[in-house]
Amino acid sequence: MPTAAKDIVINITDKARGQKIRSFTFLVIGEKFPFFRLRIQAGISGINWISKVRESVFVNVLYVDPSAADQSLSVVRTGTGTGGDPFIITVNLATDAGSNLISTAAQIKAAAEADGDTNSIVSVKLVQNPGNGVVTAESSSALVAVGDRFNTFGSPEDLTAFGYEQTDDEFIMVAEIYKKKNPAEVLVFSADSTTSGPANYTTELSALVAVPADNKWTFLLSNRTTKADVQEMGNFAANNGKISIGLTDDLTAFVGRNLDSEVYIITDDVTKRADAFWASEQFTPAAGRVDGKWVEMTGFTAPDFSFSQLTAIRDGNANTIVEDGGIFYMNENLSTSGKFIDIKYGSLQVETRTREAIVLKLIQEDKVGFDDIGFGELETVIRRVFKGQGQLGVIARVVSEIDGTFSDEGEFQFQIFFPTFAEQSPTSKGNRTITDPPIKFKYVPRGGVHELAIEGEITFE
Repeated sequence: MPTAAKDIVINITDKARGQKIRSFTFLVIGEKFPFFRLRIQAGISGINWISKVRESVFVNVLYVDPSAADQSLSVVRTGTGTGGDPFIITVNLATDAGSNLISTAAQIKAAAEADGDTNSIVSVKLVQNPGNGVVTAESSSALVAVGDRFNTFGSPEDLTAFGYEQTDDEFIMVAEIYKKKNPAEVLVFSADSTTSGPANYTTELSALVAVPADNKWTFLLSNRTTKADVQEMGNFAANNGKISIGLTDDLTAFVGRNLDSEVYIITDDVTKRADAFWASEQFTPAAGRVDGKWVEMTGFTAPDFSFSQLTAIRDGNANTIVEDGGIFYMNENLSTSGKFIDIKYGSLQVETRTREAIVLKLIQEDKVGFDDIGFGELETVIRRVFKGQGQLGVIARVVSEIDGTFSDEGEFQFQIFFPTFAEQSPTSKGNRTITDPPIKFKYVPRGGVHELAIEGEITFE
């Protein structure tokens, strides 16, 4: 079935100044706020004091010189942690017989971790190993928020440097994205963990995408896995031109759902982020390169579902990991509408590359005339994009006479209907807009083999 123009709307208008061209990037939603940190001193004498609390914190740290001989190192926490009475972590530095300070960063780290009150609210990390530099006295300073709620990372290690732990959902998901593929970047957004419930997705993500610089992503994943959460993710994706990949162990989550832009992966263990790994395998390559049904799920096993549960998952247009011959792979590569998600991915790529090419043409040329010559130049640009998508495997090739009926060039199955100047309405001519009638197109997507049947016979003579 050809994909018609009404399924993809490409609107080139100066009213969208500042609009970002779509980037096929992952957004991971987590709940870890930008961490609160205080770096005291540098190099082998430096320590990062990092809050373990994910909301706003009130913590101060000071290093005290006792100005006396032979004093022992100690770390003490006082205060209640409120704005009016912050936690005060006092590091009483050790001295030698000459009253010289002798405490090193590594020794302070060990003492802080040994003090239960202190260790319950902060992590202590050395700026530089081995931390054998002697520290000096420091007046009281507060831990302050570092970074933004919306951050870009180029590897899992970047998250640990930023303050995430390897046990954090955000780290686990980004690590799965980078397990076998190497996307240019992954975006992590800290949702408001002080307000529970899925409604936050719509509220917070709507505010995020309203800022053009923050709307440069396509694929949505989240640490939240309840039915309500994954459904809200899917609703947001459908309304904002995104693709949502929801992971849940709720076998009713997909019931009644019917959206091209959401994928549900059903599992019996949501701590293992099959959604992040599968999404990276499916969407990191250019559209047209991967059929998500046959993605081998490295490091994952099949859930322990009954036959009736597996049937319900497939009948409900959801996906799960299955095993065949000792190999674990994802089945079925469907959105909840029943359409293959690689087709949706392909349509987004057609839209994006067409928009990019047209905008580039308009910017680079001194003038693209509002006449049949200019229209022809734009049509050439669009046809070049569609041929490129055919070469990538998004648009099907012509391999039979019937295929040729969906092609107006004979190589790939697409048709472009570019109106002439004479066909434009007086209003369009007056405004110099190609809108009445608009440019239309159709194409046949090139899917991958989903299943096949082989017949044969065996005879004995």
